[in-house]
Amino acid sequence: WGTLKPVLTFSATDSIISVTAANCWIENIRVLSDIDNCVTAISLGGSADGCVIKDVDIVDGATNKEFLIGVAIATACADVIIDGCKMFGLAGGATACINLAGTADRLVIRNCYLQGTFSTALINAQTAASANLNIHDNFLMNRDTSAGLCFKGHATNTGFMCRNFAMGVKNNTETIST
Repeated sequence: WGTLKPVLTFSATDSIISVTAANCWIENIRVLSDIDNCVTAISLGGSADGCVIKDVDIVDGATNKEFLIGVAIATACADVIIDGCKMFGLAGGATACINLAGTADRLVIRNCYLQGTFSTALINAQTAASANLNIHDNFLMNRDTSAGLCFKGHATNTGFMCRNFAMGVKNNTETIST
């Protein structure tokens, strides 16, 4: 454990781990960007229901070698679990640690450490209403001075958020917004 994990180093902007089948499990790897503006580390397609991403580190290689999105979840991809993951964003230019393109019913994000400079939010769930989002026991820190959001949700999302530590650096801005 720790950093003693297999490392997948991405050296092209379109490098990606793409999951398109249901019930896949990704565990105990480190994904490292070695190029500026690497688009996405892990992409879950619309049929990747039930995917589990556990103890995965997604790391920028340097301040000029960043992932724009850590985990991208396609519309209608349901029952995803993201557990114990660490995402470290070093510089500006990134959009979101976890980005929902649309509905992601019964998504669970737990025990994660998400921090960096993300222009939209660490967790971006604003595009469409998702049912039963469960976001708990996470450490969330967005150092972006423009948005500063840890969670950006849709006004009609359902579910719960509890026992999260959420911090942003933008003055007079809530870290959780719909």
